[in-house]
Amino acid sequence: MKIKALIGAALLGWSSLSLQAQQLNADCGVSFADGQLIKQRLMENRRLVDPAEIAAFQQSRNIKYIPVKFHIVGDANGENTVSLSNVFAMLCDMNNDYRSQDVQFYMQGVSNSVNYFNNNTVYNDGGSFGSQNIMFNNKSAGAINIFMSASVNNQVASYYTPSGDFIFVLNQMANGTSSTGTHEVGHFFTLNHTFYGWEGADVTAYEPGNAPNLINGYAVERVVRTGGSANCASAADGFCDTPADYVSFRDNCPYTGGVKDPLGVAVDPMESNFMSYYADACVDSFTAEQKSAMAADILSRWNSFSAPTPNAVVSGAGITAVAPTNGGSVELNGDITLEWTAVSNATAYYIKIERTFGGIPIETVTEKIVYGTTTATIPQAELGYPRQYSWTVRPLNQLNTCGATSPAQSFSTTAPTSSVIGEEFSSMSEMRLMQNPLAGSTAELLINLPKDLIASLEVYSLDGRKVAGLDKIQFFAGDNAQLLEVGQLSNGVYMVVLNTPYGNLQQKLVIQR
Repeated sequence: MKIKALIGAALLGWSSLSLQAQQLNADCGVSFADGQLIKQRLMENRRLVDPAEIAAFQQSRNIKYIPVKFHIVGDANGENTVSLSNVFAMLCDMNNDYRSQDVQFYMQGVSNSVNYFNNNTVYNDGGSFGSQNIMFNNKSAGAINIFMSASVNNQVASYYTPSGDFIFVLNQMANGTSSTGTHEVGHFFTLNHTFYGWEGADVTAYEPGNAPNLINGYAVERVVRTGGSANCASAADGFCDTPADYVSFRDNCPYTGGVKDPLGVAVDPMESNFMSYYADACVDSFTAEQKSAMAADILSRWNSFSAPTPNAVVSGAGITAVAPTNGGSVELNGDITLEWTAVSNATAYYIKIERTFGGIPIETVTEKIVYGTTTATIPQAELGYPRQYSWTVRPLNQLNTCGATSPAQSFSTTAPTSSVIGEEFSSMSEMRLMQNPLAGSTAELLINLPKDLIASLEVYSLDGRKVAGLDKIQFFAGDNAQLLEVGQLSNGVYMVVLNTPYGNLQQKLVIQR
């Protein structure tokens, strides 16, 4: 391919990626209509579930085990899915947050605890009507259904929909540090936002004065908790032990705006409440009334709370690799099988393979869960040669996903004896920029080659002019680190080309100082 044509194609790809780039969305997408349905269910539970039954349920101190079905949605090719390790971390975080209520979540299904399905509609826009229908039709009965996708063309906030009765979480919010999972499960259990009614309204418009009596057509909650002026049992989220809160945008704590309620009393919200919009570092609790409401909803949905079996804590600290031999090499002439020693009470194993350079992981190559076996087959197409890899194993059961992983094992791959370098050069080689965009003056490249050779590096501007380069560089088979000075170049998009006797490799470089 000619250099100018190559650069034009790269620029088109860069423009497309730039249009898709979005800010991380930590908001919640529960609409006014959904909030009304959540509140209706809350009020129905108050009417139908016996308070004595709720009290007995909470005072029993027995752990209530509730199944969760995780659905990981990729594009039509199964690409760009959330990391399994992040899903497990979110489950661990949810269990930490609900432990004080004697509630613990576990993965539904012994042999299919995570459901993968590929669908461009959900992948492109997780909030559309069509996407919601698809997710509804893929739900698993008897569980809290949590769908995770990139929603690349519409960074819709994570949400719970009471009409579909499932939760949608953006990929980047499924992790062990965000409170998104805990927050959305709260909605599932009939909790509204502490600021319910203020969604989309800006409290700063009323600071430091009085809030109106109505906002978005809803009665504004007053600060007073008792007496004829109190409306906490019906306004906002319907709880009198969650103080009045008007902040419907992400905010740091403590609140310092100084707004007053319609009666002129200063508002002092509970910044630590999981159902507020304060930063993740601020939130860590539910109130007693919120806990009772969730208990009522749990009683209305399930009649059995037994733990899955086995449920003992499992750890991979004692796992040892059987094959490949740690530190050994494998000729890549077919699929590779990983094998390890078994762990008691493990029903599944989470496998993660990473590409390494100098013993340091630089990217995740593949991850998967295997059930009821201590082997995993890695397709040849997912690996390259000659390259270095490390892999770890984490034992799992339905309840325990937080255990330690095994010590990292390593192996290297070598070319099949039948390979012909001239014909397979591009598939056998790799070039990547370790920092891209580049803010400094020196680009660091990782170059992996199938054999020793002498090559040149050239940098081209978008109009096809050569603007930098190095000649007659000695490279060796395997991984090579190469520095390239580009301090003289201005901000912009460039193409780095490695010219070898067997073919070329290209990599887009963005300089952004």
